[in-house]
Amino acid sequence: MVVPVYAKSPDTANDKDVQEVLEQGWQLLNIMHKDKAGLDKAIVLFKNALEKHPQNKELLSWKVAEMTFKKADEERDKEKQKQLYEETLDYSQKAIQLNPQSSGGHYWAGLAYVRLAELSGILSGIGLVNKAKKEFEKTINIFDFL
Repeated sequence: MVVPVYAKSPDTANDKDVQEVLEQGWQLLNIMHKDKAGLDKAIVLFKNALEKHPQNKELLSWKVAEMTFKKADEERDKEKQKQLYEETLDYSQKAIQLNPQSSGGHYWAGLAYVRLAELSGILSGIGLVNKAKKEFEKTINIFDFL
């Protein structure tokens, strides 16, 4: 089970276009159990927003990571699942590169490492679990700082 993360993000109060994208993504996420295509639509929505709103790349990168992670959780093919978790990790790391204090980036990276560990063998899984632990510790430290 994945707990939603409510991370401090760049101020979008004055950017109505980004607020609208976030609202549309939230609506698509709310119907994902009825309409699996909603996750694909949300991923496309946030990827397109990355191009249109470069001032919010950190936030939008981890939103792509979040939707990609949720799509991976719904996928039954293990190889496709692995690819989606790796893509989650890529977008999470982009958010972290843009803002090392990106709680959303660290949170979704941690979850991606956990799922990749579950899909890998025991020995390689240990290293991934340790990476996940570090990401979750960073997330907690960021929230403690706030």
